[in-house]
Amino acid sequence: MVLTREMASADYDQALAAHQAARLEGHVDAAIAEAIEFVEAETARCLAGRGR
Repeated sequence: MVLTREMASADYDQALAAHQAARLEGHVDAAIAEAIEFVEAETARCLAGRGR
C-alpha cells in the first residue's frame, strides 16, 4: 500500500498547511513542526512494518 496525500488525515492536512504558510512567512511554529515530524516518522514506521 502506498500512502498518498489523499489518504492523509484532516488534522495532518491542517497542520501541514499551517506549517507551510508559516515557513513562507519566515518562521515556523515549533509545535506544528514537531507534529509534522511525528506524523512523518509514524507513517514511515508503519510502512516499514508492512515491508514497503
